[in-house]
Amino acid sequence: MAKPLVFISYSPEDEDLKDQLLSHLDVLSRAGLVELWSADQIGAGAEWQTEIDNSIDQAKVALLLVTANFLNSDFILDEEVPALLQRHEEAGLIIVPVIAKACAWQRVDWLARLVGHPERVKPIWRGPDTPVDETLAALANYVAKIVAGETPLDSDWPPPERTTERPAGDSVAGDKVMGDKIAGDKIEGDKIGGDKVLGDKKNVLQIGTLNVPLVPLIIALIVILAILGFVSYRTFSPAVVPTPIPSSPTKNHFDVLVAEIGQLGSEGQLRSSETGAAISEQIFESFREELTSLPPSLQNDFNPSVWHDNLFPLPDRQKIGLIANETTAAERAQTIGAEMVIYGTLDETGDPTRFIPQFYIAPIKGEALEITGSEEFGSPIDILEGDGGNLGGFNLDIKLRNRATALSLFSLGLMYDFIGFHGNALEVFQGALETPDFRRTGAAPVFHYFAGRSALFLDQTSDGETDTSNYQELALNNFQTALNGGYPRAHIGLGSVYLAQAEALSAPERLETDTLAQAILHYQTAADNPVLSATQRTAARIGLGNAYQLKGSTLAQTEEKEEALLWLDKAVQEFEATLEPLRSMEQFRYLGQAYLSLGATYTLAGRLRFDSNELSTSKILYEKAHEAFDACVALASLAPADDTLTQEIINSQRGCKQGIVIVTEAESILEEN
Repeated sequence: MAKPLVFISYSPEDEDLKDQLLSHLDVLSRAGLVELWSADQIGAGAEWQTEIDNSIDQAKVALLLVTANFLNSDFILDEEVPALLQRHEEAGLIIVPVIAKACAWQRVDWLARLVGHPERVKPIWRGPDTPVDETLAALANYVAKIVAGETPLDSDWPPPERTTERPAGDSVAGDKVMGDKIAGDKIEGDKIGGDKVLGDKKNVLQIGTLNVPLVPLIIALIVILAILGFVSYRTFSPAVVPTPIPSSPTKNHFDVLVAEIGQLGSEGQLRSSETGAAISEQIFESFREELTSLPPSLQNDFNPSVWHDNLFPLPDRQKIGLIANETTAAERAQTIGAEMVIYGTLDETGDPTRFIPQFYIAPIKGEALEITGSEEFGSPIDILEGDGGNLGGFNLDIKLRNRATALSLFSLGLMYDFIGFHGNALEVFQGALETPDFRRTGAAPVFHYFAGRSALFLDQTSDGETDTSNYQELALNNFQTALNGGYPRAHIGLGSVYLAQAEALSAPERLETDTLAQAILHYQTAADNPVLSATQRTAARIGLGNAYQLKGSTLAQTEEKEEALLWLDKAVQEFEATLEPLRSMEQFRYLGQAYLSLGATYTLAGRLRFDSNELSTSKILYEKAHEAFDACVALASLAPADDTLTQEIINSQRGCKQGIVIVTEAESILEEN
């Protein structure tokens, strides 16, 4: 059986870098896992172009050793790259750009679209102290997983930057809680290793040869699990912030349905009308014109399609028809498999008749709940009677065209957002806000909200070294502007910014400032707002539970146990209230997060009850924690293809299985008493 072929594209001027790369990949070759091919293997007298073409046709993985030399090579750019991209599109060749040396790769469109986690990318050879071997070893392991058919972890490539210094954070038993580890890895001079619970000592944990009081350490572990494990899946964001996926072997699709615009009479019934049909056709034509004017590279990435019953009908005789409300829009989107629906109504009950444009965004499993649902898109458009029944004449035509242009820009921003290019999405949303014609559409609050959302994603996906306060400030300003414009969904965004700011504070600082209180206020306001959809209110309740949990665990760290228990109980109520809605929506990734956080909250509450010698109550809480963690693990069978659920939420060191280990240890201590 032929071994998977790894094709290496490089500039001859970078021969030394290629050789260092091969020294790590040769480990895979000697293990019989891969066959390696690079241009220096072409023998004298061979048809070099034929050799290269054959190797590309046989390759499973292509590594691009990117430097300025690479990007200035006519042969690579004119011969190898087009063949590789064609193979990528037609046969699923996996292309892995390896940014070897500093160069302006971000300005090369085809390359920038292939780079996953661009915010995390750093040149491998960038200085004498850079970990070249560690990075190349990580790349070799990443390739090994791909050729073996395994699903690489999100952190496999590019590897996150390893740092030895950590910013100040929460203090728990003298150690600072950062990420999913206890920073410093020392407690009173002894290193952590081989943790064991001593059954005959109810408040002691054996760490190596040192006995350490159990209470603060259990709290530390629970804080890590419940807060920091959940932070990376903040409610506002997708379950994991979307990562760039243009290197996926299948194309992305973005389907938009333009429905017939119905006329709403005084009796409240929606019916067809010539005016509504004409408006629908004009929106479709303008919308399609805008999307088809996108650069070919973007069209290839997103493959956008705009459908209309008369002008561009759906296959298999499917119909969009009249859409009166969000329920119908959701049904159409689900049945047809569309990401967005444009619809609206003509309201003739007033004078003049008004057109109210609306859009619906379909739920995407694992993605952010708070963007799902219907919205009015801008202010209503007056329909004035014009000459010859021409939809009110030229002014209406301009208004519709401006609105269609705004909708197409909005769709483009969403496309970027869904595949993880949040910087591009932010540019689209903010660029639209700066357009003079756009300001007259009344859609600015929608764009401000989504601009804030993209800025917050950029904050959450930073490399840990970059100062992201500007992103947070940008997100905060956009959300506040959206809220001032009457966009109530912005409360969820504001809650998320304040929660992120609170998480960055030490425990005493959280209690001294009103940052966490602001997060709670905005989440609560959104959760109680009947204008928001049930899906959006569910998202707000998860955020509210997360904020309550942070408040409770912060109080637990400062030894204010009774008040901590009150806040943890509030968190439990919020998380439990979201379980059934999330299950009914089949949002299993979010459901896993809710179970993870619920189990962690029960565990911490059980530990605090144990400290107060309320052993029976503690036992009940531990049992509930076990149930929550078990329910989380069981979700793997309902969504086996969701790697984020199985690998990050269930199986990671901050996931539900680790929660079972922690609560089992806690239960064993309880049994000894």
